[in-house]
Amino acid sequence: MFGVFKKLATAKGISKAPLETVFRLTVLEGHSQAKTANLCGCVAPLISRRVKTIEARFGMSVELLLNFAPPPQWRAVRRICSYAGVVSKTKQTGGLERRQPGMCAP
Repeated sequence: MFGVFKKLATAKGISKAPLETVFRLTVLEGHSQAKTANLCGCVAPLISRRVKTIEARFGMSVELLLNFAPPPQWRAVRRICSYAGVVSKTKQTGGLERRQPGMCAP
């Protein structure tokens, strides 16, 4: 997994559509390049360049990289959860549960 992050390292100073974001949106979430451009707030040719860079660094096309991504059913469940406001426990804010005053420690 750390090798993936190294391959996706974006040069400093790039603020629009970093490789990590483009990889997540196109490969892990399965969005088209046009949708990715819309989500990143940039133009489609920039996403095409980022995709070419990703393909060069991994030595395979995005279509082949999709074989390593979660199945589409999981993506659908994640989208439904995000629409419903359901987030994983690790992404919830507020930290650890607090004991109420006067309660015994578990």
